[in-house]
Amino acid sequence: MKFADLDTVMSSTDAMFTAIKRLRAIKNRYETKAAAEKDARGTIKELQEEAHATTSAMVNGDDTDAHRDLAVIQKALQKANNKLDKAIEKTHDDRGEAQEALGILQMAVLGDLATDPVFGDEA
Repeated sequence: MKFADLDTVMSSTDAMFTAIKRLRAIKNRYETKAAAEKDARGTIKELQEEAHATTSAMVNGDDTDAHRDLAVIQKALQKANNKLDKAIEKTHDDRGEAQEALGILQMAVLGDLATDPVFGDEA
C-alpha cells in the first residue's frame, strides 16, 4: 500500500478531520442504537414468555385473571418487533455512512482525495 507524500496528506487534513468526526458521531449513534436493539430484543423475549404463559393458562383451563389479555400482549409484541426492525435498519444505514466516511479518510491518506466527487476537483 502506497501512502501519499507528506505535503499531499497535510493539504488533506481538514478532510481527514471531518471524516474522523463523522466516524466518531456514527460510532456514538451506533452504540445508542445497539443498546436500543438489545432493549427491544429483551422486551420481545419477555412479551413472548408472557404470551406463552397466558396461552398455557387458557389451554389448561387455569384462572387467567392474573394474566393480561392476549390481544394486548400481541399488540405490544408487534410494537416491540417494529421497534427492533427500525433499530436494525438504522444500524445498517449507519454502517453504510461509516463505510463512506472511512473511504474518504483512506483516500485522503493515500493521496487520492482530489478525485473524490464528494469534495470536488480539489481537496
